[in-house]
Amino acid sequence: MVMAYEKYYNKIEEKIGTDRFNHCIRVAEKSIYLANIYGVDEEKAEIAGMFHDCCKYKDEEILIKKASKYKILEPYLWSGYRKVLHAKLGAVIAKEKYSIEDEDILNAIYYHTTGRACMSKLEKIVFLADITESSRTYDGVEILRKLEVESLDLAMREALSQSLVKLVGNRAFIAEDTISAYNYYLIRW
Repeated sequence: MVMAYEKYYNKIEEKIGTDRFNHCIRVAEKSIYLANIYGVDEEKAEIAGMFHDCCKYKDEEILIKKASKYKILEPYLWSGYRKVLHAKLGAVIAKEKYSIEDEDILNAIYYHTTGRACMSKLEKIVFLADITESSRTYDGVEILRKLEVESLDLAMREALSQSLVKLVGNRAFIAEDTISAYNYYLIRW
């Protein structure tokens, strides 16, 4: 564990719950594993993994109030963005409350639910670690686990494709960053 940030873990666990906090531990572990494969700083991967869901509060009203306080999204967008709002707020809170200054780590937190075009290796690692950590069991996760150790970009293309199929099938909101990310990886790989 990165000792400089460990002092915040109890506070985060209290706000997001033990199950979600254990998910963060698994994401951090998976992020470290992928960082080793792709030559990314392990400490940065661990920090980004541990803090990626730091604002996925048990009480959604807290999320909305804090998002309003920090002017993250206009009120008319909240209902559509609730699934991704915790990531956007998480990057702000990680910087302000938890003293994380590294822009790559903050971007990995910010984009871990939506992705975006031109992601850094760390951003891709945290995005993928979040959806492939050891407790995930959905259809298609094994394909992603295989791809993520072969090519981050191919894994991103497949992950975004799976996500879009699910979102469209559920008639759910799709963030513009997700569409841009999908097009980016589709064209290049």
